[in-house]
Amino acid sequence: MLHLQDGLVYDVGANNGDDTAYYLFKGYRVLAIEADPSLMDELNARFAAEVAGGQLQILNIALAPTRRVAQFYICEGYSLWNSFDREDCLAYGPHGPPGWTSNAGLCAMFSRNTACRTI
Repeated sequence: MLHLQDGLVYDVGANNGDDTAYYLFKGYRVLAIEADPSLMDELNARFAAEVAGGQLQILNIALAPTRRVAQFYICEGYSLWNSFDREDCLAYGPHGPPGWTSNAGLCAMFSRNTACRTI
């Protein structure tokens, strides 16, 4: 069971951070989780003040039932379709790029005893 904290929002799949920005604006603390390593520089730059102020923590992990390393597929030019499932990336049709790159994504799990395990 995940132990929730009042005033804390989990933004799972933070992508470009638009949802994170909304919840920060509303006064919540946010734990932003993004599996795509190519989005981390943008997220960290966009929210540098919030991270420094303790309102936001950004984790470059994925969520899974067990800790493991998995292949992560990057849909260049359309990050919303980045996925651990290559077929999901291909499903969005003719806008797909001709080439794919892949990165190892580290998976983590939420434990029963803590709100989040940072790895």
